[in-house]
Amino acid sequence: MMKSLGYDANDLAEKYGSPLFVASAETITGNLETLRREFLSRYPKVTVSYSYKVNSIPGILEVIHRDGTWAEVASGFEYALARKLGVPGDSIVFNGPYKTRQELETALAEGALVNVDNRDELEILKLMAAGSGKEITIGIRISTDVGINQLPDRFGFNL
Repeated sequence: MMKSLGYDANDLAEKYGSPLFVASAETITGNLETLRREFLSRYPKVTVSYSYKVNSIPGILEVIHRDGTWAEVASGFEYALARKLGVPGDSIVFNGPYKTRQELETALAEGALVNVDNRDELEILKLMAAGSGKEITIGIRISTDVGINQLPDRFGFNL
């Protein structure tokens, strides 16, 4: 049962216009705390990341990141937004099927975890690592059969 926060939807719509999206910072942070606590009770090395694809409203993202929740982004635009909101590069997971070389260079330089989606991207990263003489840490996105009709390599590498 949701508690009333003392706002009337009609009054808010009249004041701010419609459509109007209203979110509770208290509810968001409470839900994040519960999620983190429950996972940590079973998996001590959990890091919670929030997908910008779900919602990229800066005010809500600021609330989400107050407690150290990471950003999970799928484009250069989302990556730049996370950085603009003050999320450190090493608290960003960079997914997405298309990342430019410049986006990859920035993300790696700032310590982001880059999840590789395809062979072309892997080759670019190999060249970047060889050119810099530094070892880089990446993630590999694996596409699994989830029971829907999709291309076998739509997201990540097909096993």
